[in-house]
Amino acid sequence: MENSQWLAVTIGNTHGRIGEFFGNTLTQVHCLTHAEIAEFLTAPQKYLSPDFATLVHGLNLELNNPDLPTKPAKSKLVKSKLVKSEIIRLASVVPELALPWQDLPSVACLTLGNIPLKDMYPTLGIDRALAAWGAGQRYGFPVLVIDGGTALTFTAVDHDRSFRGGAILPGLNTQFRSLHTNTAALPLLQLPSQLPELWGKDTPSAIQSGVIHTAIASVWTFTHQWNQQFPDGTIVFTGGDGLHLYQWFQQWLVRSENYQSENPQNDLKLHLDPDLVLRGMVPSNSEPF
Repeated sequence: MENSQWLAVTIGNTHGRIGEFFGNTLTQVHCLTHAEIAEFLTAPQKYLSPDFATLVHGLNLELNNPDLPTKPAKSKLVKSKLVKSEIIRLASVVPELALPWQDLPSVACLTLGNIPLKDMYPTLGIDRALAAWGAGQRYGFPVLVIDGGTALTFTAVDHDRSFRGGAILPGLNTQFRSLHTNTAALPLLQLPSQLPELWGKDTPSAIQSGVIHTAIASVWTFTHQWNQQFPDGTIVFTGGDGLHLYQWFQQWLVRSENYQSENPQNDLKLHLDPDLVLRGMVPSNSEPF
C-alpha cells in the first residue's frame, strides 16, 4: 500500500480527527466536532482536501443504498488486509457515533485485535492502544505515552511490545469544567500559555495552580519511575492538551532544583506528537490486519 490513498478517522470523547494518508505518510489532519464527524458521512468533500474528497465521493451513496454489499463480520475483519475497497480506517471510543460507519463496505472499524501489542486488557481504550503503537513505531520501544485529552492518560509499553499498564485521571479542561459546574462561585477558566506560579493570589490563579501543578506532579511521578525502569525509553506527549503539558513540564524541570541536582544531564527523552492515534492506524508487516 506504499502508493495508496486512504483515511484514518478517530472519534474521541470530545472531538474527532481525520488523517489523510498517502501510503504510510500522513499528509494532512482535520479536527472535527462530533456534529461534523456525523456530517462527514453525507458530505465528505466539505472536510477533505480535493484529492481525497474524490476518493470518498461515493460514501454517502453507500450509506443510503441498501443494495450495496456489506462488509465481512467484525471477527473476519480483524484478520483482513487493507484492501482497495476499505479506504477508511475508523477507531472510536464513542460507540453510538461509530454505528453509522460500521456497515459501509469502504470502512474498516478497528478493535484491539488489530493492534499487535501484547498483554492488553479487554477494556483498554482503542485510542490509548493506537497511540502507544504509533509512538513505538515512530520513536521506538519502550515508550510511555502521555495523552492530554478529556482524560489525562499514561500508557506504557516495554521492549517486548508488551503493555505494562498505565493510569487515567480527569483531563485539565475536565477538571476546570467540574469545578465550575459543581460549585456556586468558581469561574470557568481556560488553560494559560505559561506554567502558573505555585501559590495563586486570587481564585482564578489558585484554580489554575491546583489543576496544572497537580497534573505536572503526576507527569513527573510517572516519567521519573519510567526513566528509572527504562532509561533507554522514550516519552511522548499527545492529545489536545499535549502541547501545554509538554511545554509546562519542561518549564517545571528547569525550575525544579531537585530535578537539576539529581539529573544534571536532563536525560528524559521527551517528544511531542499530536497525531499518534492516527499514526497507530498505519498498517505494517507485523500487524494482524
